[in-house]
This record gives sequence, structure tokens and C-alpha cells, in this order.
Amino acid sequence: MKFCVTTLVISLQICSCIIWTVGGQDNRCQGYTINNYYGITRPDGLNTSYTQAQGQTGPKGDRGVPGPRGPRGPRYDLLSRLPELKNLLTPKTCSYLTGIPGFNPQNGDYLIHPSPTKVLPLSANCNFSGIATTIIGHDALNEEKVSSCNPKKCYRRSVHYEATIEQITALINASLHCRQFIKYRCIASYMLHASWGPSSSWTSRSGNEIGYWGGAQRVGYCACGESGTCVDPTFNCNCDRNTVVETSDEGYITDKELLPVIGMAFGDVGDSGEHGWHTLGPLECWGRN
Repeated sequence: MKFCVTTLVISLQICSCIIWTVGGQDNRCQGYTINNYYGITRPDGLNTSYTQAQGQTGPKGDRGVPGPRGPRGPRYDLLSRLPELKNLLTPKTCSYLTGIPGFNPQNGDYLIHPSPTKVLPLSANCNFSGIATTIIGHDALNEEKVSSCNPKKCYRRSVHYEATIEQITALINASLHCRQFIKYRCIASYMLHASWGPSSSWTSRSGNEIGYWGGAQRVGYCACGESGTCVDPTFNCNCDRNTVVETSDEGYITDKELLPVIGMAFGDVGDSGEHGWHTLGPLECWGRN
């Protein structure tokens, strides 16, 4: 997006890239242009702009009474359309980008503003392969090995995002759906064993430890426990079998009131034959709320 100012012409171009330029020309962006009449010029050359010149006082009527004023000029028209332009410049989410006429969806980073009155704009990754999805990354995307320790939840991993929790919460509230993938790969390291008590958990954005795993919604359950597909059907998680055979529990967390995940805890990895690895995907949101 660029904003060019000269002595005669003011132009504003809406682009998939976000570039502010004062003076000069930059033709790398392709999109709609708000021209010097503050209308919209489409990439194909069609112009929907207002073509009025600066308003002037009309001729006097009978008995010296001033006639009607001419049409208001471009300066007034720009001011009257600022709310509209603001929405075009800072869409609430990636989904709103698809509502801009002539927008050419290309995957990449974009500036969004989920709640202009509450938070600052933020940079997010937009994926337009299918449903337009807003993606926020963090510093725990890669699989990490759990450090050796034995007590329940003795290993803790905090998660730091590429936006503030306030910005992320605004994004979640502006979206119809959100989700986050979470996985624990284990060897002789249990998770939510009903008899021994939970050794693992994840932390919601409000700081509460949650006692179910991705793909489930009941405390003490993993996805396979809710679907009845665990390796050993007498357990609610694959890892709760606690054997030397490697297995895993994984799935999506979809409760918008709890997302994003800001921490994870694991235990039962103190002996030489006990191992665990965790993976947490980015926050993904789509739809308009």
C-alpha cells in the first residue's frame, strides 16, 4: 500500500504488499488506486471516481441572492470517506481482505487490525488456499524433546507469540472459528492416566491449566479416548498405556474462549527409557464473527 503526496495529486493505492512512500512513484504494487478525485481506479483502467473540480460559488440569483454552491471538491470527499478507506487499509482479518474489490489473494504476511478501538494493528500470515485463514506463529512450532524429570508436570514450556495476547484475543473475537494443533509423542511417558493422576496439561490464555488434550473436550481424555480408537481401549490416551512402544496423542483445540495455548507441562520422563516430545501448531482463525 502506498500513499504518494505531490503539490497537485494525492493518490492512495491498495496493494497486497504494504509500503508507505512519500513522494515519487513505486509501481511494484498492483491494486485499486484512490486517485486525485478520491474515487477508485481499477487495475483494468475503468474509473469509478468523482470528477468534480473544486466547488465554487455559483452565480448570484435575482436581487443579488447568491446562487447554489457548486459540488464540493475532492478534499471534502476524502474526509467523508475516511471510515471506508480505513476499512480497506486495515482489514480486521485475512477473511476481510477477500472482500476488497479486485484483490488478488496471494499467501503471505499482511497488516490486519481486528479491533481498531482496542488494539494496535498486527502482522499476520494469510493463507488463501481454500478458506481465507489468519495464522499467528510462535516460538514453539518445532517439535521439542521434554527435558528429563520425573514428577508430574515437572517440565514446563512457555509459548511466546508474534503478537500480544490482547491482539490475538481481538483476532479470535473477530473470527468465526479458531483452532490450534497440539501433539505429544511418547515412549513410556504417560499423560492423563485416570489412576495415577495427570502428568501433562496445557495452559489457556487466561492462565488456567486444562486437563484434556487436543481433539477431546472432556477432562482426562485425549482424542482417541473420545473416539474409542486408542491403541489400548482401556485407556483414554495412547500414551497412558505407558509402554516402551512409541505412540502419540494429538488433535486440535477449538474452544475460542481458551485459545491460544500459552504453555505446556509434561512429566514422567525421569528414567533412561522414558521420553517425550511436544509439538504445538500456530493459531489458525477463519470466518467473520
